[in-house]
Amino acid sequence: MGVLAGLDDRWADVPGMLSYIRGELGGHATRFDLAWDDREGVLDLDVIEEALETGAYTSRWRGGRVVKGWGCQTGRTFYLGSSRSDAMLRAYDKAEERAAKGEQVDGPWVRVEVQFRRKRADAIAALFETVKEEAAAVFSYLAGVLRGYIEFKEPNPSDSNKRRWPVASWWARFLGFVEKARLAVVDKVVKTVAHVQAWVTEQVAPSLAVLEEALGFDRAWAWLYGAARDGKGRLRARHRAIIAASQPAGA
Repeated sequence: MGVLAGLDDRWADVPGMLSYIRGELGGHATRFDLAWDDREGVLDLDVIEEALETGAYTSRWRGGRVVKGWGCQTGRTFYLGSSRSDAMLRAYDKAEERAAKGEQVDGPWVRVEVQFRRKRADAIAALFETVKEEAAAVFSYLAGVLRGYIEFKEPNPSDSNKRRWPVASWWARFLGFVEKARLAVVDKVVKTVAHVQAWVTEQVAPSLAVLEEALGFDRAWAWLYGAARDGKGRLRARHRAIIAASQPAGA
């Protein structure tokens, strides 16, 4: 997405781009990486490593591994999950990584990333289509998804079931004290005319207003009618599916 944004400013609108690709072009996301950055020193990689080694956590991933080294400097990256799986987590010292490349970073910077693939990636992409209107809700939900994948715990020696152990205070603080959430992965919904209308209102309405202001009502809407008429020859299977899904029952 960053490459596309560099080619054309229109691609810098990530939610609009995702809506266009997934909606109008019938595409889907096959990989989506999310990153949470700690610039306040809430996360400590030594604490995370100890928790992983002692099992002071619960997770949908089985086990983890540590890869060390940033070039000629010392560094650690913690991995949970496989690069071939639908979701994989990595956590590392971003400031140390930048320093290994000769860059200077002031203050702490630990990054936690989750790489989503296949249907989970497309589910994340669908969420980001609404991020401009519901940013707080989307990011809170995604933090809950991360907590649902892994939760670091405060050990309670008197309880053998670590799922009942309280969440580690530093992990809860990092995630904004959100509740656990599960990523809803569903088959792609067949869109209706209502979805198309909403997309036109959000993405195309300003351009229509320009045409009406510049050409006047009659010329603008005569042009629009002609464009729609010519567009009928370019209808594809996904467009006909929308038309079919919008027909009254029994029609």
